[in-house]
Amino acid sequence: MEKTYNSYKEHLQKIAHLNSAMALLSWDQEIYMPKNGAGVRALQFSTLSTITHEMSTDPKFEKVVNHLLEKSSFGFKEKRNVEESKYAIDSEKKLSSDFIKRSAIARSAAFQSWESARKKGGFFCFPIRSTDYC
Repeated sequence: MEKTYNSYKEHLQKIAHLNSAMALLSWDQEIYMPKNGAGVRALQFSTLSTITHEMSTDPKFEKVVNHLLEKSSFGFKEKRNVEESKYAIDSEKKLSSDFIKRSAIARSAAFQSWESARKKGGFFCFPIRSTDYC
């Protein structure tokens, strides 16, 4: 990856596109998705979340960010963007890809359980664990 601010922005744009795709999938899950599609949707969220996480914590990307932090020729906005990216990288690196994968599946399962509980008119059956279903 070329160590320039433009390549940095392009990498972030790719991550933003994946996040937009996940937002669209989430909207579809809430509005149109058939109930039987929940398992596949959970795997889609899991895959995209893992890819996004891996792109965000890519050592090559981190090197670019560190290189840009050392440059002093940036304006306030550019420097602040890079600083925020460094903070995000450091935060994301604390989480394993496996954790990201499992949490995406758990969120999807929790949503499906919540939908079921809402339709039944009671949240007494809302699961404590993502493996429990109403």
